[in-house]
Amino acid sequence: MTNRTTGPSMPGLAACAFALLLSGSAFAQESVAASAAAAPSAAASVGESGQHSCRPEYPPAAVRARAEGTTILEFTVAATGALTTVEILQSAGPTPEHHLLDEAAVAALRSCPFKAAVDGVGKPVEAKVKVNYDWFLDAAAAAAARKRRQ
Repeated sequence: MTNRTTGPSMPGLAACAFALLLSGSAFAQESVAASAAAAPSAAASVGESGQHSCRPEYPPAAVRARAEGTTILEFTVAATGALTTVEILQSAGPTPEHHLLDEAAVAALRSCPFKAAVDGVGKPVEAKVKVNYDWFLDAAAAAAARKRRQ
């Protein structure tokens, strides 16, 4: 599957959202909120290349089962820019196929390059970030969720 990303990277502490559109009939939308441990003006950000592999693919078994839902992850980016922890705060749902969505979100996040958050004087700091992956099987539902998140 070929993925196409639209929207901004994560500038500053303000929550921002960007949509991840997966080819075919399956859609995932991702929204991000960041907080830094050392300074309220800092946030971790996704690498600048724009060509990262951190976009999740809708697992085929989840598509066949028509599994939809929201996976909420919290992760930590160290002052070095390394991803240090990933925790599933909320599963997309109760079935094994929903858990495939959760696993796809975690795997995609682990493959994503990050830049460290910086404090008010430009010093790299550790930051915790929450991200929601909203999984949909049709474009109308994905568009409605994208609109709600803006």
